[in-house]
Amino acid sequence: MSTITKCFCGSGKEYNKCHKEIKINSKFAKTYKFYRKIDSIMNKKINENLLNIVCKKGCSECCFHIFSISEVEFCIIVDYITKHFNKLQLEDIMKESLEIREILYKDHPDYMNRLNINITGIKPEDYIYYVTDSPGKLKKGCALLNSKDQCSIYKVRPSICRTHGVAYFHENYTNILCSKLKVDDSNRSNFVDLTDYREEYDGLYTFTNSKNNSTVIRRVYPLFYWFCLLEDKEMSLNQFKKTEVYKKYTTISEREFLDNMHNITY
Repeated sequence: MSTITKCFCGSGKEYNKCHKEIKINSKFAKTYKFYRKIDSIMNKKINENLLNIVCKKGCSECCFHIFSISEVEFCIIVDYITKHFNKLQLEDIMKESLEIREILYKDHPDYMNRLNINITGIKPEDYIYYVTDSPGKLKKGCALLNSKDQCSIYKVRPSICRTHGVAYFHENYTNILCSKLKVDDSNRSNFVDLTDYREEYDGLYTFTNSKNNSTVIRRVYPLFYWFCLLEDKEMSLNQFKKTEVYKKYTTISEREFLDNMHNITY
């Protein structure tokens, strides 16, 4: 009797009837498993009433700030919206993304110039500057907010969206982001400590070569910027799913990904 393999995404469906086109040991699948792991840890703490969660359902204040996500997380989002959104909805996402970029070019040109810089070869310790320095709250929210300012991709939201306001990955993490949220040593116990999973978190955009212990970084970008990159190339989301980038995140193992990284282009 054959054993039914459940899909790595957590849908509860059989793998062959859910994400059969995605290799089980791919970076794509591994990221989904990481999402499920941190969700489980946080839900356990919340259900045990060990946390005083400030963020509540219906609040989208942090969605009006800029957060960067990894390449593989963007692939997961593209996979989801091309399966669940109609043509008009996809066009609206592109339109919203371009409008956000226009606002930033007008109000925060230095930030946009930094996004446009080619930082290939930069040292890992210097990389953090390019991914955390945000221009602050924007006039327009995330391109994936619906008309009620609710997340339209909640099931596949990136790691930063899953953990923000609830958890932290860095021991000395401090943050004052919105009118309700302040994270520092005085209230750190109100948040889930995920520092033991920092390596997995950083692994969303870094790859370590075990042969020489070198680190290769795949650059992260704000979500709107990923969509703008495709628009600038006149590339549809379905066309993106046929690129080497998407294929390698979904159809080869992480080790094979590292061995072939120099060939990964749009």
